[in-house]
Amino acid sequence: MHRAEQSLQAIKTNLTGLTVTGASIHRAFEEIPAVPALVLKMESDAVIDSAYGQFNRALSFAVDIQIKKSATAEATFNQIRAEVHKALMLDITQGLAFIDRTEPVIDDAPAQKDLERPIIEQSMHFRVYYSHSTKDTEV
Repeated sequence: MHRAEQSLQAIKTNLTGLTVTGASIHRAFEEIPAVPALVLKMESDAVIDSAYGQFNRALSFAVDIQIKKSATAEATFNQIRAEVHKALMLDITQGLAFIDRTEPVIDDAPAQKDLERPIIEQSMHFRVYYSHSTKDTEV
């Protein structure tokens, strides 16, 4: 399995069980049965340099927070954002030896993406720095 996929699976595991979202964490393109929920989306996966038979890469990903529109939405977003940040920064390697570190990048402003549904979403963007063999993305 590609190390990017291993990284995303570890991140999903680390985000499971948060106070507000619980086990409602999904990968991109999955059906989301209920909110509040987190959606883990892979963004770019760029080679940043290579040395000694290794590629060093920067895997960018987003954690989309989805909640129902309400008067307390900002407070709910902030609570979930704090929990996501803690969960991902508790172990910046996400429990994987090939990950060097995880860094927060930016949090987008909340927005209602689908006017048909009373759901609002906020994206938190992160980057994981990891390495793999120049000959095999699984090693």
